[in-house]
Amino acid sequence: MLYRHLVERKFMDFQVIDSRKIIARRKWKQLVSAFFHRLEKTRLGSYIIVFKPLYDLFDFDDAMIATYSHDKPAFILTVAHGRGGCRALKLARKLNVPLVTIFHDYYPYSLIASKILRLFWIWETQRLYRSSNLVFVITEAMQKRLGNHPNAHILAPIPSDFKTKSPKSFTAQFEGKNIILYAGLCGGAYLIMLHHMIRAIDNIPACEFHMVGADSTLFGNMVNDHVVVHGFVEEERLNQLLTNAGFLLVLIPFSHAREHFSTHFPSKLIEYTKYRKPIIIWGPSYSTAVRWGNENQSAIVITQNDLKVLKETIAKIFSDPELQQKVSDNAYRYFEENWRPDLIHRIFTTKIMQLTTDTIEKN
Repeated sequence: MLYRHLVERKFMDFQVIDSRKIIARRKWKQLVSAFFHRLEKTRLGSYIIVFKPLYDLFDFDDAMIATYSHDKPAFILTVAHGRGGCRALKLARKLNVPLVTIFHDYYPYSLIASKILRLFWIWETQRLYRSSNLVFVITEAMQKRLGNHPNAHILAPIPSDFKTKSPKSFTAQFEGKNIILYAGLCGGAYLIMLHHMIRAIDNIPACEFHMVGADSTLFGNMVNDHVVVHGFVEEERLNQLLTNAGFLLVLIPFSHAREHFSTHFPSKLIEYTKYRKPIIIWGPSYSTAVRWGNENQSAIVITQNDLKVLKETIAKIFSDPELQQKVSDNAYRYFEENWRPDLIHRIFTTKIMQLTTDTIEKN
């Protein structure tokens, strides 16, 4: 996301600081930091994650603050994920420069089992949100979750600039086959769903299920006439596969915390919409992706975690060309009106330039 904004479009000169390489200079700070890092690798790791913001106070490099004090940046940009946001906040305060934070995911309920310890992590997330001078959130639901902020704006993940041909009439079949393509993570919570998907398309005539992703090789032993595994592919090859596919699949795990997927929005869904293909979203009804599909009639939505329902729905989709055309057109229209790369980048640059201009005027 940041690469497309900062590098591909060459927006402002910038320097990347890897927060993992910020090492404390003082001996006692190094000892405290090493102790916490060691605990992270034990059975206490799931609890130690809660206190990460606390030991950032110990292993922060004061020498780096001194270095940037002589040549202050116009602002500091960070992503609210892991420890980077906490360190960015401290650096911004030390240098007295604005902090811009992107909230792409809201993880506290997914990462931490203990309800009591979870409260501290939520507090730290809220502190970062309130303390940021400019905030970008991925969805309106996430903004509501985080609360009021005087300078918070919705910024969807920016898609690639790949220009795909979008025919006025949609044809689902490619070389006489109905190809469903899934691109993304194939392990973890998605593993069981992909196994169900393979079983669902079995025995459906002229149907193929294609998987793309570094860990899609987990399904290498299941390759047959209906299942094709591509592994990791470069962007040009992925674009070709997406263009040739008849249906594009988005999976939202049923087993994960509601608080995560009710605010999260899958970036692959935005990429899919520009191909003018029917999008199938299989996931819980509370997820933002499912709500988007239903509200805009822009996707074929399956909200039941049931293999039989999945199989019946896929067979029904294949026999309904009018539905395929309808959701394809609606999704592409939404992309053109809301998710074009130039529109998203304009929001990003305009809000940052306003912030820097206001800061200069105040000083």
